[in-house]
Amino acid sequence: MKQFAKILFLLPLIFLSTGASADLFDDLIKAAQESEDKRLLNAPNIAPKIIPEANKQSALGSYLVEQLTAEGDKRKRQSLNTIKRDLRRLNTGITGWEAGDYSNDLEKSLEKFKRHTQKYKNVIAPRLAEINAQMEVERARLATEEAERQARLATEEAEKQRKQNAYLDRCEGGASDDPFAVFDTGNNTEDRIKLRIDDSYGILLAANKDSCLWNIEINRNNEETTLPTLLPEDSFQQNPNNKLQYLLNIENDKLILDFANQQCILQVGSSKKVIACVDPDSSKESNQAAKATNTSSTSVTQSSSISRPSPSISCAKLANEFNANEMKALRQHKGKTYLVSGTVQSITADFQDDPVINLSDGSSFSFTSCVAHPASGTEFYYDLDKGQSIKMRCVVDGEAMGSPSLGDCVLAN
Repeated sequence: MKQFAKILFLLPLIFLSTGASADLFDDLIKAAQESEDKRLLNAPNIAPKIIPEANKQSALGSYLVEQLTAEGDKRKRQSLNTIKRDLRRLNTGITGWEAGDYSNDLEKSLEKFKRHTQKYKNVIAPRLAEINAQMEVERARLATEEAERQARLATEEAEKQRKQNAYLDRCEGGASDDPFAVFDTGNNTEDRIKLRIDDSYGILLAANKDSCLWNIEINRNNEETTLPTLLPEDSFQQNPNNKLQYLLNIENDKLILDFANQQCILQVGSSKKVIACVDPDSSKESNQAAKATNTSSTSVTQSSSISRPSPSISCAKLANEFNANEMKALRQHKGKTYLVSGTVQSITADFQDDPVINLSDGSSFSFTSCVAHPASGTEFYYDLDKGQSIKMRCVVDGEAMGSPSLGDCVLAN
């Protein structure tokens, strides 16, 4: 930085003495600034190499000052004063660079000071030999420490791999290079119980009593899209007193799961709340049995559940509450069924070609919207038109890009 200041001081003198143009003066200023910026940018990269060398030269410089002072040779007084001045500059640069302040050009100060130690190399030879010996001892110490660290890491990695292999062997019969072994693994699920968490997580898990926990990806229709994947063993804990109870860590939250009784608790910080979860296999079997036993009664039950009175709310009010405080709106509305009114903004298809109805509050320049997903098996969306005012009975199932997301919607006009 001081060097840059010198350049700025000299440039006006050059400008006046040579009659150079203002453009040339600006170019010189710009070039000097770019050079300084480049040096400052590169300084952190070269610091690990420059600082130790500068400290070595500083130690040699201090020894040189002591020796020349002890000699008392008046002819070397001027050289001694110059060495002291350059040594102060070198030490100032070292202090700054060690603290992350690169405003002093330590690299330049180092090269300048090396001229002194080179000039008086015979004087500093004993001290240089001592420093080199100390550095050799330090290098050997660091090499030993690094070798020990690498050996420790190798041991830890081997232990980690051993535990991982034991985990795979316990849960899936061990790892295999046979690509067709995946079929055997996928079918060996008799001892597993599934649990689908129907909260904002929307995840499907499977567990057994051997401290094994799998994740299964599902789509919007709760259909399984992947084979079970073992979760990392350090991401969950099994209750030693109840082999089908697990605590799963998900980022900063915790899920406390009881697979046998289909109970789920979400813990965020110190607060806990019960969330909806179900065994999809048992619920699927019970649904199929109910349909096979009495189809007409099932239809009546579905019809009565659809026609059940629900509180009314406009899309505008719901969207405004989500816009004001999304977390508060989720806590207040999520999972509840409403008679939602609004104006059809568009009828589109999502990435799975399922219908999506976007509602607005009806104003010309509205940015308020609700994203509605019709219930499976309904087809009323084919008859809707843009700008049409409608009412739908929907369940608030979360948010999509900051807007309320509505599910299982049926027309209620």
